[in-house]
Amino acid sequence: MVVTETHTQTFPHPFCLVTLAVLSKYPHPSLPQVHAVDVIHRHISPSGTLLSRRLFTGATPVPPALRWMVRDGEHAYAVEDSEVDPARRVMTQRMRSVTLAGLVEIRETCTYAEHPVEKGWTTFRQEWECEWKKPKGMTGTLERLSAERFLRTRDKGSAVVAEICEKLRNREECATSRASVK
Repeated sequence: MVVTETHTQTFPHPFCLVTLAVLSKYPHPSLPQVHAVDVIHRHISPSGTLLSRRLFTGATPVPPALRWMVRDGEHAYAVEDSEVDPARRVMTQRMRSVTLAGLVEIRETCTYAEHPVEKGWTTFRQEWECEWKKPKGMTGTLERLSAERFLRTRDKGSAVVAEICEKLRNREECATSRASVK
């Protein structure tokens, strides 16, 4: 059975600031499940959309008692494909697990867009899916545990984006005030 979670949120920050914060979110001490992020490929399409693929290295979603089932029980890898369309002011990120595909599939889609009403705000929609394939008889429990873990880390991720937005905004205000003093 596939377990799904959906989350929506509004950031009181402009799209460009939220996009920059999201793309620089990892690694972060509040999000220790992600150890490293490497850019595999990045280019700008003829229409001006930034397309990128990143590799995430992180903590395995496999509970410690079941790590004997996988070769590298400590690490997991995921691939994220993202599109940033500055003309439409929309960023979409699609992530999927790759390490444990025979055991568990995790997929996530995050969409950030300029708020339709509140100028200078950004909407966020996160869709998460998890399906454990093995071990039979335990998949439901593992899916529930995975969903609980997702819910705990989801709120931390949003808090980190908000924190980075504030730091960027303060830097911008500081730079603006220094420029006006000159």
